[in-house]
Amino acid sequence: MPKLKEANIEWAGWHGFRRGLATNLYALGIMEKLIKDICRHADIKVTGKHYIKSSTAQAQPAMKKLVQVFKKTQE
Repeated sequence: MPKLKEANIEWAGWHGFRRGLATNLYALGIMEKLIKDICRHADIKVTGKHYIKSSTAQAQPAMKKLVQVFKKTQE
């Protein structure tokens, strides 16, 4: 908690921490099964559905790629 205050980061509770942990591990390329184990979930579906969230930074390049595909199919 002291380090969060030093960095001016608001504590969002344990659920927010675990969601952030899962999302950041996923962004680093860690396999979902390992994230499930780290979060101690019994079912990988829980990890994927409720804990791993995509960020805008990840979504924008993905959408740009999709636009390029659509442009190529229209040519």
